[in-house]
Amino acid sequence: MMEGGIDQKYLARKLALSVPCLSGRFTSKSPWKQDEMYLTMDILIIPHKEMHKYFPPNGEERS
Repeated sequence: MMEGGIDQKYLARKLALSVPCLSGRFTSKSPWKQDEMYLTMDILIIPHKEMHKYFPPNGEERS
């Protein structure tokens, strides 16, 4: 995100969330909603087919 000049404040504004609410998503304290995940992928210009890499099931990467 930082490489693209996108910080949490910008992303929170685009997702219509508060910064603390977005922070809760990043730290797995709150679950991501599906529309938030797709919009985040669009903002970061990441193909939707790669969503599993950035939003793994239960917030945990599989080994």
